[in-house]
Amino acid sequence: MWINGYINDNQIINNTATSILVKLKNSDFTVWISKKCLRKGTHKANFQAGIIAGKEYEIFKNGKGQYNKFEKIASEQITGEELAEKLFVQP
Repeated sequence: MWINGYINDNQIINNTATSILVKLKNSDFTVWISKKCLRKGTHKANFQAGIIAGKEYEIFKNGKGQYNKFEKIASEQITGEELAEKLFVQP
């Protein structure tokens, strides 16, 4: 089962050819989401994303210093329902 919701443009940290790195709201954790799951939103500053409810997702936090900004300093496994609560915003 799919859970659909909206992601604001200011939540996107990195954009690659196949996926985007999205910051969770009110948190320093981030998650990778495939571009195949994204569609245009209600206006130009947001996207509609779909995530799978039963799938496990890895959220992680990188360091903020000069020497450890690419290191994972914390990592968690959460379900799709928990990710939807932490990720999606109101349109």
